[in-house]
Amino acid sequence: MPGRLVSTVRVSTIPRAVHPRPPALAAMAVYSGLVTLFGEELFFRGWLLQALRSRTRTAWAIILQAILFAIPNTLVAFALPLPEGILYVVVYAWLTIGIVGGWAAARTGSIWPSLVTATVGNLVLVGLLL
Repeated sequence: MPGRLVSTVRVSTIPRAVHPRPPALAAMAVYSGLVTLFGEELFFRGWLLQALRSRTRTAWAIILQAILFAIPNTLVAFALPLPEGILYVVVYAWLTIGIVGGWAAARTGSIWPSLVTATVGNLVLVGLLL
């Protein structure tokens, strides 16, 4: 019918959801490990840590950047049961990635040690969740 604004979609044309195959999982891991984490490390352990170190003592700069890093990670905690959410934010995001990664970046002057730590930590978490 001419001028018809609504079209119908046959159900058979909608793709079915399938489980990702190993190449897709590998590509996702590379993207997550190299692109996303690199951006986080570059900002938090690179630019922010150096900016805070120029204004305060190194220990306070590490603590502050770790707190600022943990804040957006609380969004993940809301998807987890309460004890696991608290452990994720405090132990993983704040202590392991924030404090240890910040200390390593301050000590070495490089984001690479914290990038490796974050990548390995994320792989361990994914392995635990699968």
